[in-house]
Amino acid sequence: WFDPMQGQGGFGASTAQLLLVEALRQTLSLQDRWERYRSMNKGSGVPPSGADYVVQALGGVLEFNPEAFAIKPVGQSLNALDIRLLSAAHQPGRKTITHSHLESIEPSKLQTVAQALDPILKAGITAFSEVKAPALGKALSAYADCLASHQLEAPMVSQDRQALGKIRGVLGVKGTGALQSDALIALVDTAQLNSTE
Repeated sequence: WFDPMQGQGGFGASTAQLLLVEALRQTLSLQDRWERYRSMNKGSGVPPSGADYVVQALGGVLEFNPEAFAIKPVGQSLNALDIRLLSAAHQPGRKTITHSHLESIEPSKLQTVAQALDPILKAGITAFSEVKAPALGKALSAYADCLASHQLEAPMVSQDRQALGKIRGVLGVKGTGALQSDALIALVDTAQLNSTE
């Protein structure tokens, strides 16, 4: 495995490495491997959902429900969208370790946040499956705003999102990872972005 970020994180390298080792063995089902992954990362708090593990194992864009281990492809429209990925993982203090972050959150808070995110997530899935970029951009930003309103966004990410959101042609911006601090996803309208008007 060649890590292009040289151990700085932000692109799921540790999860990819684990998947590679387990793929060589091929002795357990994906669900069994996912459960093992979650148990390895469980400290005193809530374990990570393992959604990144499942998506990296299967590829594509998936709707994943960890409570029922239900996986549903959302669609193959990703190529029709102009998505930019910006990583700030090289900046000191930027990366938030997921399992440490989850240990600090009360499970009841996660339930409250999940309920608030549910309609935004559904709107985003619909927009993605119908390839409606403006609606998807709105959902990405609304999702990030909701996380921020529950103190689940690092201040530096809020600043970055605000700055990127002001650029003509940027339809929506959302962070990834714990406190949205691994990388930023920006959905853009290329015609507007390249416009000189």
